[in-house]
Amino acid sequence: MNPHDLLKLAGGVMALGLFVPMIVEIVRTRGAGQSFATWGLWTALDSMLTITLWQQHGNYLLSLGFAMGGVFLSAVLLAQGDRPGAIRQLQAAVALVAVFAVGCSADGWTGGRAAGGS
Repeated sequence: MNPHDLLKLAGGVMALGLFVPMIVEIVRTRGAGQSFATWGLWTALDSMLTITLWQQHGNYLLSLGFAMGGVFLSAVLLAQGDRPGAIRQLQAAVALVAVFAVGCSADGWTGGRAAGGS
């Protein structure tokens, strides 16, 4: 493993570690002030970014750390009693638009057609 690969891995691990203080705070306050819908949306966006970078053979480890942290944080919110039914129409619309935009713009998802390929 070369130094560049080690730095990519370290970035992903550090990104995941950034969620530890927030998860501890959510457990301590029983999720006060946090929304599963918001964190679920961020998790979906980070996951789409990770998949896109992975398909393009890019540095996906950093975004993977954020996506995994979002999954853990969302799971803790659910365990603390927050319910996904609280998602609002605007958040649902933003998630759908993000899925559509990633699907239309990523070469790996469209075979290069959306980016001006043949």
